[in-house]
Amino acid sequence: MELQKTAYTIIISSLVLIILLFTYLNIRQSSVSAETESEELETCRSLIYNGEDRIDLLFLASEEDTKRFSDTILNTPPYSENKDYFNVFFIPPSEYEPTCEDYKGIAILCNTKENLEAARSCPNDYIIVVKDYPINIRSSAFTNVISINKNHEDTVIIHEFGHTYGNLAEEYVIASLPRNAKNCVSSCDKFSAPIDSCNIECSKTNLYRSINNGVMRTLATSNYGQYNIYLLNKLLEKDKPSEPLITGSQIFEYTECKNKNVVAIDVTENNAKLSSELLQGCAPNNAGAGEICIKSNGEELCYPETVFTDSQDMSTEEVISGEQFISDITTLYLERTTTGQTATIILNGNEIATISLEQAGATACVV
Repeated sequence: MELQKTAYTIIISSLVLIILLFTYLNIRQSSVSAETESEELETCRSLIYNGEDRIDLLFLASEEDTKRFSDTILNTPPYSENKDYFNVFFIPPSEYEPTCEDYKGIAILCNTKENLEAARSCPNDYIIVVKDYPINIRSSAFTNVISINKNHEDTVIIHEFGHTYGNLAEEYVIASLPRNAKNCVSSCDKFSAPIDSCNIECSKTNLYRSINNGVMRTLATSNYGQYNIYLLNKLLEKDKPSEPLITGSQIFEYTECKNKNVVAIDVTENNAKLSSELLQGCAPNNAGAGEICIKSNGEELCYPETVFTDSQDMSTEEVISGEQFISDITTLYLERTTTGQTATIILNGNEIATISLEQAGATACVV
């Protein structure tokens, strides 16, 4: 009897030790995975920091180019009257060299998987990639990513930001009009605020623009025009920070993205698929009013489905030349904040998928 009792005790003790060992190995592996994931995030630097509750501009560019193009944005009305609404971050080429696509041989397009993954290191409502290309290669805007050919006029950033933040349509003739764009109207009496003038041709030949030559038509100016500034101010009022101002221009490393979880969602014309991997980093929390939308936790983020491509040879062209394209697929990132969180994906007003974000990272235990 004693022998059986001793054997039973040994078996129980062994099982307890095995369970403890497996538990330790699981915790250790999870810890190592988390450390590895943290190490994968690039070093995020802050150029201008005004607080958490802001519109976050992330540049994948040098400090010099970040300052050049962020100054251009923040010194242009209506952003210049609301500079404290913005933060400016950057990841320099020494940390990460962005990859861009030679889009259809006519434009630079930097909405690549690699760049979006690198952007998780910083708060990134809008990602601006600056690259050196021949002057005939157009800059572009797609979803929340702006791709800038640094050999273009500085005002190209004002134009492209008008697309991504303001959902402003082209004000030169290009034959298509993005969904929910409000700067091109069917008649002059449709403008609901003061205008500079009323001129025919605004994306379509039969639509009207509110300024003869504003920045959405020519890079020779940085002026959006009164009506477009009115539209942008309505968005800025919606994005007014709730936190008090914390002014700063000191460059420092930003590390709080390492404490957050995000998921990736691949969106196609008829479907949306959640990545199975739960990632570390920051995701956008601000977007405009485009055709691709994510609804989650009562919030909605919308991005343009259109790829805008724009350039202007200032010596020969009076207005911007460019083309628009509809993208086949894009990857969007969303912060996972609560258990039971779902995301509804909407394309052109139609719900194409509802996804449980808890599926990301829900893998079997490692033993």
